[in-house]
Amino acid sequence: MFHMNLTGFAEHRTPHYAFHYRPGSTAARDICLIASEQESCFARITERLQVMPDFPLHYILLETAQECGALYEQATGTSIGPLNGCAHLPDTITAVYNEEVKCIGMHEDTHVIAQLVGDPWQGFIIEGLAMYMDETWWGEPNELWVKRFVADGSYVPLSRLMPNSSFYDVPCDISYPIAGAFTRYLAETLTLPVYLQKVYAADCDAENEACLPALLGKNMQEIEQDFLRWAGAF
Repeated sequence: MFHMNLTGFAEHRTPHYAFHYRPGSTAARDICLIASEQESCFARITERLQVMPDFPLHYILLETAQECGALYEQATGTSIGPLNGCAHLPDTITAVYNEEVKCIGMHEDTHVIAQLVGDPWQGFIIEGLAMYMDETWWGEPNELWVKRFVADGSYVPLSRLMPNSSFYDVPCDISYPIAGAFTRYLAETLTLPVYLQKVYAADCDAENEACLPALLGKNMQEIEQDFLRWAGAF
């Protein structure tokens, strides 16, 4: 488990989780609802990915994004400022839960559970699977965001999103929905089991995703055009 001083935290356990939260917090009030939601997410993720952790997932529910960001800096040595949620492999999730922000659901749990499938190093692939599981960004389908991005000129091409050297320079409001939509496109085109085995768990070349042309029988430009048509962008 990610190291954090949990003195003063209460704990609520379910079959697959240990939830840690401060007494009197919004999370304390809603802990049974939170637990029910995450157990439901756990069931959906493990069924889709066909893996089953043999360890509990630890959820540390925090009240501010500043505290969550500080814990990320503690764990990684890198400061990225306020943060609503983060998966700390192998088994811990830190998440903000207050009246305005409720960072629970499929996303961070997918990161933790998906390590049993593979350990890709491309942010586009890692976040793409989590966004595929989320299905939406700000309550609207990932594919709809792609269509909007193409229409308003803010779409960022795959050639810029796939390498880590530029993925993290793109605002997540754009990069995450595109990654999630593209992952769904691949999962539907290849089938999810093939995607997980041949893409997510494969050692692809981050600069050109060499495995994708081989799997789809098209070059990357053709794949991207097919993806955009699939998303209804044109």
